[in-house]
Amino acid sequence: MTKPALSHWIKEFILISIFSLFQAHVQAQQSEMDSLKAIISKNKKNSETVDALTSVGTLYSLTDINKSNIYLKSAVRIGQQINEPEGVAWAEELLAINQSYIGNYSKAIEMLLKTLKTGEQLKKIPLQRACLLDLCYIYDDLEDYSKGFYYSDKAYHISKSKIIKSSCLHINGYFLCKMNRPDKALPYFEKELNIAKNLSKKEGISMKNQKLGYAYTGFGMAYSYKGNYENALLFFRKGEAYLLKGDYDVPLIENYYYTALTYKKMKEKDSSIFYYKMALEQSVKINYVKGKLDCYKELANLNSEANPVMAVHYFKLTQKLNDSLFNYKKKSEIQALTLNEEERQEEIIKKQKEEAEIRKQNIQYALIALGLVTFVIFILIFSRGLIKSTKVIKFFGIIALLILFEFINLLIHPFLEKITHHSPILMLLALVSIAFLIVPLHHKLEKWAVEKLIERNKISRLKTSQ
Repeated sequence: MTKPALSHWIKEFILISIFSLFQAHVQAQQSEMDSLKAIISKNKKNSETVDALTSVGTLYSLTDINKSNIYLKSAVRIGQQINEPEGVAWAEELLAINQSYIGNYSKAIEMLLKTLKTGEQLKKIPLQRACLLDLCYIYDDLEDYSKGFYYSDKAYHISKSKIIKSSCLHINGYFLCKMNRPDKALPYFEKELNIAKNLSKKEGISMKNQKLGYAYTGFGMAYSYKGNYENALLFFRKGEAYLLKGDYDVPLIENYYYTALTYKKMKEKDSSIFYYKMALEQSVKINYVKGKLDCYKELANLNSEANPVMAVHYFKLTQKLNDSLFNYKKKSEIQALTLNEEERQEEIIKKQKEEAEIRKQNIQYALIALGLVTFVIFILIFSRGLIKSTKVIKFFGIIALLILFEFINLLIHPFLEKITHHSPILMLLALVSIAFLIVPLHHKLEKWAVEKLIERNKISRLKTSQ
């Protein structure tokens, strides 16, 4: 059974995410394009030029890949010259998308894994998320659905935006359907639909229509895999109605493809052929090679009896595209890249476990040290017969304060990294806030300890004088 154009859906979503970074929009007006080109024409080698080149490359990516590549490669070149690793990574991520559009998956995976590593090193969550979504759509095209689910689920867990989470939920549900687990997929589509229904005016009516269309299409997919074709078609039609309210060529491919697949299961050939042609039309419109291949395969099979001439035509187109997409060399390259990435992820997990173990040991050492210092202070305060100096108490009090601060730092450091996204300034502010809370407490305890010590010293002197 063939696959839909999930990649288009992801690609559209990724482009929206990228445009939020570069303050551009997929449906940009010509005036915006002109303003970006005006920045580029200044020939300045700075981050503004890199961002402008990447934005123009993004705008061209769905209409003219060659032009898109020219601008993106220029962004990479200038970014490398001015040592702008994040700008270079975003441009390379888009170049990888363009490679996947034309079916060069091995090159796309190689570039994305490199960019993902850069995102991890720079601790840039949006960049990591974009790469993860790109990888999941590629593995969908390669029919490795478990690997696709792995990357989409990873993207979901590092995302905070409800729009992005909605998209990841849809992809997760899709992959579960492809693994023939529609009952597991339905909860994902339900969560996606709840998010879509609760989108505010701030997100815009266009975004709401798109997300509702996707969610209902997801329900249609799940019911189709469950064998409940009547409900599946109802949801597909509902999804199509929302998607037709805007210029949503990309998501319509998924809707039409699965509508066609459902009619095929129902043995309604004419309706199935009609919707496969609709999906093919959208795929040709944006030059999506894998989408065309899937539709050619289905149309060749469906026409094999009624229209053999047309079946041969589609079969030849299928064979031609299939040879270019999945020759032996490319499959070997993809397998090698996948294996290398699995090994790298295992190394990351191993390193994280080692760091967690070291942090656990450090916390234990800090607790032991804090306990010893506290014990010494109490001995000095409450022991009888010794004349102690308040300076000794203050000294040990400062030591205890420093150990306590380090203990708290070790304990909450992973949490701080997560909520501050590794921002040094935010982490510093958080630690200063903690210090602001514990220092007054330290002074109160120190005052109490000194008073106790003075009281004990007076008692000791009185006993000595007697």
